[in-house]
Amino acid sequence: MGPGPLGGPDVPRRGRGAGAGRAGVADLARPPGGLDTQQPGRAAGRLPRRGAQRRPRARAGAGLGARRPGADAERSIVLAGDSHARAWSPAVRAMGERLGYRVYTLAYTGCPTNAAIRLDPETGRHWDACEDFVAFTQETVAELEPELVLVSNAPLAPVEDVDSGEVVTKGEGREVYAAAVDRGLEVALTGLAEHADRVVLLANTPKLPREQAVCLSRADDLGDCLLSPERGPRKLQRGFMDVATGLGLEAVDAEKWFCERRRCPSVVGNFVTMRDSEHMTTAYSVHLADALAQDLGLGTDPSS
Repeated sequence: MGPGPLGGPDVPRRGRGAGAGRAGVADLARPPGGLDTQQPGRAAGRLPRRGAQRRPRARAGAGLGARRPGADAERSIVLAGDSHARAWSPAVRAMGERLGYRVYTLAYTGCPTNAAIRLDPETGRHWDACEDFVAFTQETVAELEPELVLVSNAPLAPVEDVDSGEVVTKGEGREVYAAAVDRGLEVALTGLAEHADRVVLLANTPKLPREQAVCLSRADDLGDCLLSPERGPRKLQRGFMDVATGLGLEAVDAEKWFCERRRCPSVVGNFVTMRDSEHMTTAYSVHLADALAQDLGLGTDPSS
């Protein structure tokens, strides 16, 4: 199903009630303040009201695992991005359940959290819904002031250059396109970092040349489905990580959980890792929850 302005799998359609969408998914039909969330052991919550008293801010960059909140304190994680963020949501939700964080997922298929707004893939024109959702993500983080923001995007095109407003396509050259999306990501991450203790980019889930399930259905041996990530998307994702670290933020290179020396098995342990050429399976995402928490330096329980 294509990512229509409100009809993608990550954003409920207009007219659905607050409880009708998936927990933790923003509904563009509702203004900020009506976002469903997931919190361990509690019913779905709401965004804080505008003007509501905020919790004291912690030192920027403080380790989340070092926090020892009181009984009434709340710790939160925001996961933002496009379908890559949606693929990470089972891992982040499982991590939140285990460690005692409220998890907000702001994911819109085809619409990266990037100030260089992608054109509408169906019309080729300016994508108002995507622009609104990117702005909504920034506003939501400003309201929540979370301990951690995780961002995961695909390198999608064409986009509108954040400085000139000109449309930039991959056909104009990798360097021109990379400069535009890197600049847009820089602006987006900078805005998020103003209102969060930590901002971490989840990057470089491999883009494979074919779908694992199709390969496995035809293969005589698992070795036949040992695939290599496509070079172009990999280079762009590594550029995203450079943007994050260049801002003094953090980046997690996810390739290590899928590939060894750029060779990516279709089965890891008991898990088929990818449901298509670039999105992990739900089961493997949940399986990565502990590894992701460890990579982020989070504790093993809420009191750690």
